[in-house]
Amino acid sequence: MTQSIFVRFCHPSRAMAVAFAGALAAGALSCGGAGEAPTTPPPPPAAPPIPALDAPVAEAPAAKPAREEVVIHQADIHGKIKARAGKRIVVEPLVLTSPTLPVKGNKAGLYRVLEPEGGKAEMLLIADVNVATSMELGDSVALDLVDEKKDVLIAGKKTNHYVPGTKVLVRYEW
Repeated sequence: MTQSIFVRFCHPSRAMAVAFAGALAAGALSCGGAGEAPTTPPPPPAAPPIPALDAPVAEAPAAKPAREEVVIHQADIHGKIKARAGKRIVVEPLVLTSPTLPVKGNKAGLYRVLEPEGGKAEMLLIADVNVATSMELGDSVALDLVDEKKDVLIAGKKTNHYVPGTKVLVRYEW
Protein backbone atom coordinates (compact mmCIF):
# COMPACT_ATOMS: atom_id res chain seq x y z
CA MET A 1 0.00 0.00 0.00
CA THR A 2 1.23 3.38 -0.92
CA GLN A 3 0.84 6.49 1.16
CA SER A 4 -0.07 9.58 -0.71
CA ILE A 5 0.22 13.17 0.22
CA PHE A 6 -2.70 15.35 -0.67
CA VAL A 7 -2.33 19.09 -1.09
CA ARG A 8 -5.32 21.38 -1.38
CA PHE A 9 -5.50 25.17 -1.62
CA CYS A 10 -8.34 26.43 0.61
CA HIS A 11 -7.93 30.04 -0.23
CA PRO A 12 -5.58 31.76 -2.62
CA SER A 13 -3.96 33.74 0.19
CA ARG A 14 -3.32 30.72 2.38
CA ALA A 15 -0.34 28.51 2.30
CA MET A 16 -0.66 24.93 1.21
CA ALA A 17 -1.98 22.46 3.65
CA VAL A 18 -0.40 19.07 3.76
CA ALA A 19 -2.09 16.14 5.35
CA PHE A 20 -1.59 12.47 5.49
CA ALA A 21 -3.84 10.20 3.54
CA GLY A 22 -5.22 8.63 6.72
CA ALA A 23 -6.40 11.98 8.04
CA LEU A 24 -8.06 12.80 4.74
CA ALA A 25 -9.74 9.43 4.60
CA ALA A 26 -11.33 10.10 8.00
CA GLY A 27 -12.56 13.49 6.80
CA ALA A 28 -11.12 15.33 9.78
CA LEU A 29 -9.36 17.91 7.68
CA SER A 30 -11.39 19.83 5.14
CA CYS A 31 -11.54 23.34 3.80
CA GLY A 32 -15.14 23.75 2.86
CA GLY A 33 -15.38 20.45 1.08
CA ALA A 34 -17.55 17.54 1.99
CA GLY A 35 -17.07 15.95 5.37
CA GLU A 36 -17.68 16.72 9.04
CA ALA A 37 -17.78 20.25 10.43
CA PRO A 38 -14.64 21.52 12.15
CA THR A 39 -14.52 21.07 15.93
CA THR A 40 -13.46 24.66 16.74
CA PRO A 41 -15.98 26.66 18.86
CA PRO A 42 -17.95 29.47 17.18
CA PRO A 43 -16.71 33.01 17.78
CA PRO A 44 -18.22 34.88 20.78
CA PRO A 45 -21.18 37.19 20.03
CA ALA A 46 -20.40 40.81 19.34
CA ALA A 47 -20.60 43.22 22.29
CA PRO A 48 -23.51 45.69 22.24
CA PRO A 49 -22.58 49.11 20.89
CA ILE A 50 -21.42 51.69 23.44
CA PRO A 51 -23.71 54.77 23.49
CA ALA A 52 -22.07 58.01 22.50
CA LEU A 53 -21.45 60.56 25.24
CA ASP A 54 -23.39 63.17 23.30
CA ALA A 55 -26.48 60.97 23.12
CA PRO A 56 -29.44 62.25 25.16
CA VAL A 57 -29.84 60.52 28.50
CA ALA A 58 -33.28 59.39 29.57
CA GLU A 59 -34.60 62.00 31.98
CA ALA A 60 -36.14 61.20 35.34
CA PRO A 61 -39.86 61.85 35.66
CA ALA A 62 -40.63 65.50 36.23
CA ALA A 63 -40.58 66.48 39.90
CA LYS A 64 -43.72 67.82 41.50
CA PRO A 65 -43.99 71.56 41.07
CA ALA A 66 -42.89 73.48 44.13
CA ARG A 67 -45.67 74.71 46.33
CA GLU A 68 -46.49 78.34 46.16
CA GLU A 69 -44.89 80.26 48.93
CA VAL A 70 -47.42 81.63 51.39
CA VAL A 71 -46.37 84.75 53.28
CA ILE A 72 -48.12 85.51 56.56
CA HIS A 73 -47.78 89.03 57.86
CA GLN A 74 -48.29 89.96 61.51
CA ALA A 75 -48.98 93.29 63.13
CA ASP A 76 -49.96 94.46 66.60
CA ILE A 77 -52.59 96.72 68.05
CA HIS A 78 -51.84 97.97 71.56
CA GLY A 79 -55.06 99.04 73.22
CA LYS A 80 -57.63 98.73 76.00
CA ILE A 81 -60.72 96.61 76.30
CA LYS A 82 -63.72 98.85 75.78
CA ALA A 83 -66.55 96.29 76.22
CA ARG A 84 -67.47 92.63 76.17
CA ALA A 85 -70.84 91.14 75.22
CA GLY A 86 -70.94 87.34 75.09
CA LYS A 87 -68.33 86.20 72.54
CA ARG A 88 -67.70 89.73 71.17
CA ILE A 89 -64.96 92.01 72.55
CA VAL A 90 -64.42 95.63 71.50
CA VAL A 91 -60.86 96.96 71.74
CA GLU A 92 -59.97 100.67 71.64
CA PRO A 93 -56.66 100.99 69.76
CA LEU A 94 -53.88 103.17 71.20
CA VAL A 95 -50.94 102.20 68.93
CA LEU A 96 -50.82 100.37 65.58
CA THR A 97 -47.58 98.76 64.37
CA SER A 98 -48.55 98.51 60.69
CA PRO A 99 -50.21 100.70 58.11
CA THR A 100 -52.27 97.63 57.11
CA LEU A 101 -55.41 97.62 59.22
CA PRO A 102 -57.17 94.40 60.22
CA VAL A 103 -60.12 93.35 58.09
CA LYS A 104 -63.06 91.10 58.82
CA GLY A 105 -61.98 87.45 59.05
CA ASN A 106 -58.32 87.99 60.03
CA LYS A 107 -57.10 85.57 62.71
CA ALA A 108 -55.57 87.09 65.82
CA GLY A 109 -54.33 86.39 69.30
CA LEU A 110 -55.52 88.49 72.26
CA TYR A 111 -52.82 89.02 74.91
CA ARG A 112 -53.18 90.56 78.37
CA VAL A 113 -50.37 93.02 79.09
CA LEU A 114 -48.96 92.92 82.63
CA GLU A 115 -46.62 95.75 83.65
CA PRO A 116 -45.04 94.99 87.01
CA GLU A 117 -43.38 97.93 88.77
CA GLY A 118 -39.76 98.27 87.71
CA GLY A 119 -39.92 95.11 85.55
CA LYS A 120 -40.36 94.16 81.94
CA ALA A 121 -43.91 93.95 80.57
CA GLU A 122 -45.31 90.43 80.18
CA MET A 123 -47.93 89.29 77.71
CA LEU A 124 -50.24 86.35 78.44
CA LEU A 125 -52.30 84.78 75.66
CA ILE A 126 -55.88 84.92 76.91
CA ALA A 127 -57.82 84.08 73.72
CA ASP A 128 -57.69 83.22 70.03
CA VAL A 129 -59.96 85.60 68.16
CA ASN A 130 -61.17 86.55 64.70
CA VAL A 131 -61.63 90.14 63.57
CA ALA A 132 -65.42 90.68 63.45
CA THR A 133 -65.53 94.05 61.68
CA SER A 134 -62.99 95.76 59.48
CA MET A 135 -61.17 98.49 61.34
CA GLU A 136 -61.02 102.05 60.13
CA LEU A 137 -58.38 104.45 61.36
CA GLY A 138 -59.52 106.06 64.64
CA ASP A 139 -62.31 103.53 65.29
CA SER A 140 -62.45 100.60 67.68
CA VAL A 141 -62.09 97.04 66.44
CA ALA A 142 -64.56 94.26 67.26
CA LEU A 143 -63.24 90.74 67.89
CA ASP A 144 -65.07 87.41 68.14
CA LEU A 145 -63.73 84.89 70.69
CA VAL A 146 -62.80 81.56 69.08
CA ASP A 147 -60.92 79.87 71.91
CA GLU A 148 -60.91 81.48 75.35
CA LYS A 149 -57.98 80.37 77.55
CA LYS A 150 -59.56 79.84 80.97
CA ASP A 151 -56.47 78.51 82.72
CA VAL A 152 -54.44 81.76 82.59
CA LEU A 153 -53.62 82.85 86.16
CA ILE A 154 -52.12 86.07 87.48
CA ALA A 155 -50.11 85.65 90.69
CA GLY A 156 -51.67 82.20 91.06
CA LYS A 157 -55.23 83.55 91.07
CA LYS A 158 -58.06 83.40 88.54
CA THR A 159 -58.77 86.82 87.11
CA ASN A 160 -61.38 88.35 84.81
CA HIS A 161 -59.24 89.48 81.87
CA TYR A 162 -62.07 91.26 80.05
CA VAL A 163 -62.76 94.16 82.42
CA PRO A 164 -63.06 97.49 80.53
CA GLY A 165 -59.78 99.42 80.69
CA THR A 166 -57.56 96.29 80.80
CA LYS A 167 -54.47 96.76 78.61
CA VAL A 168 -54.28 94.21 75.77
CA LEU A 169 -52.34 93.47 72.65
CA VAL A 170 -54.05 92.15 69.52
CA ARG A 171 -51.58 90.36 67.21
CA TYR A 172 -53.36 89.82 63.90
CA GLU A 173 -52.31 88.02 60.69
CA TRP A 174 -53.13 88.69 57.07
